[in-house]
Amino acid sequence: TANSDVTYTITFSEPVEGFTVDDVTVANGTKGTFTQESSTVYTLVVTPNANSTSAITVDVNSSVATDAAGTNNTAATQNSQAVDTATPSTPTIASITTPDHDNTPTITVTAENGATVKIFSNGDLLGTATNTSGTTHVFTPSSGIADGNYSITATATDAVGNVSAEATPQNIVIDAVKAGVPVISSAALTNDTTPTVT
Repeated sequence: TANSDVTYTITFSEPVEGFTVDDVTVANGTKGTFTQESSTVYTLVVTPNANSTSAITVDVNSSVATDAAGTNNTAATQNSQAVDTATPSTPTIASITTPDHDNTPTITVTAENGATVKIFSNGDLLGTATNTSGTTHVFTPSSGIADGNYSITATATDAVGNVSAEATPQNIVIDAVKAGVPVISSAALTNDTTPTVT
């Protein structure tokens, strides 16, 4: 299954003349670079249609090229190439558990089945979620996140590498570090009604 440019090789059984890119019929894609590699071999780059799952088809009709004796070619068998350039559905952050005081929050994302879900914090990759069932993907950081304010989002990548738009960001506050306990290091007996304690 293709999700980017496809290079086709068209080979004749003997040297021909008169064969051009206009003699190639392409459906569900756009013709690009056409190159004569030799007297019998030609290549054509085809770009599949965007956001499509329709197969590219390539045809070379009969009588579009001739050999040295002036004999026309016969039609080639149609080539069909499976395509998937469809953007996965945008994932949704379903929940972030105990974000305020937990520096390893569990982030649950809903995304299409079979997708690879990546979690981002303030634009930086946190890691890849685990598909626990169906469309549910769960991620918990392996180490604590520093205290601060974070914008959490996610993307989904399908099996052929198409990447979704980012999920709507969810803002969290990590505040796992508590104020320190004060320590009295010294105190002396005094008649002073306003003693100094260190």
